[in-house]
Amino acid sequence: MSVDEWCRFCHKYLKTLGIFSHSTLIFGVTGKAKTVFHRLVDLGLTLRKSPERSMRSCRNCITLLSRIERDLAVFRKWEVQEKQADSNEGASASTTADEGDLETAPSKTYRAPKKASCGVCRCFVLHHNRAKAQQGGQPWQL
Repeated sequence: MSVDEWCRFCHKYLKTLGIFSHSTLIFGVTGKAKTVFHRLVDLGLTLRKSPERSMRSCRNCITLLSRIERDLAVFRKWEVQEKQADSNEGASASTTADEGDLETAPSKTYRAPKKASCGVCRCFVLHHNRAKAQQGGQPWQL
């Protein structure tokens, strides 16, 4: 068995019925603009050709590489935003804060008042009040 019959990254066996299937050459030129090697260099990982290491990658690892390329740009943007926010907070922290800038939490959480049941039919007095009002009587008071 040759080293190139396995994925360089996840070590998955790449041959099906003796033929390479769903694999890509890492250092080989394909119809696409960049090779896998150049895509990894752009992300900061430099590979070296070595007879002990495979020159192929499986489809799953290439898909993972594509997702990393897509999501790393968003992650880098978050890093820049956080660094800017930290530097802005550092500049504003050196000045004294006004009391009006402080946010206060509400003293109590609002809760709806509990409903009382009528005790006769375990309703919430509402339909009894309607019935009494229709008969001309006074509604029940809680």
